[in-house]
Amino acid sequence: QAFPGPLWFVRRQSHRKLPRGRDVSAVSRALVAFRERAAPYVGALAGNGSADRRFYAVLVASEIASGALVDPLVQRLFDEDAGVRSLALEVLPKFHAFAEMQDQLIFLRRTARVRGKDPARRLQALAGLAALRDVGALRNLADLLSDESEPVRRAAHTALVAITCEDLGESTRRWSAWLEKNEGRNRIEWLIDALLSSEESLRAPAGEELKAVTQQYFGYHPAAARKEREVVQTKYRNWWEREGKSLFR
Repeated sequence: QAFPGPLWFVRRQSHRKLPRGRDVSAVSRALVAFRERAAPYVGALAGNGSADRRFYAVLVASEIASGALVDPLVQRLFDEDAGVRSLALEVLPKFHAFAEMQDQLIFLRRTARVRGKDPARRLQALAGLAALRDVGALRNLADLLSDESEPVRRAAHTALVAITCEDLGESTRRWSAWLEKNEGRNRIEWLIDALLSSEESLRAPAGEELKAVTQQYFGYHPAAARKEREVVQTKYRNWWEREGKSLFR
């Protein structure tokens, strides 16, 4: 009831980066200390009260590993406050492994696809699919490249690029052909392929994601010469065949 209480961090004051949820206030620290038992309460806080209160609740949720928070956080993708929406996009990938996420991904795919819905809501759903790197949405996203709404087409293209680290433009035909060749492979293999992309804007995020997801780092730098990147790519390919394929089956 007292949340967030006297604040140690005020979101509307200038700051370089966001603190951890536990550093918002003494009340937030107490909630984080209760971990999963606090999840239902934090989820309720994220959907009620002022925009600031919802923002702080999402920040606290980022430190509590619980499937009970998946639905409340997905709902914040459609929050009326832009800051809350942005924070939800940042926090949600931490919950990707929870079983509850599967139903939410289906919900986001459906929301993005259904024409006649609030255009803003469709765009917010597409942003969520991109943030969650939803491989299961790729066919739908390719179809949306022919949507009558230009913002939807652009958002679908942005999501395709984020998920695949490839950029085939806004051609449904080209993306469909790419999917025919690659959708049977693990996304990690796509990221390894992208290390040699001609566009640094594609290979840089691929390198960062590979390091984060696999916990393997072979000295990759996106601005390095192609031969140096080829050496690192070979190391990743060898690791994938030796260990990664079984770990990420």
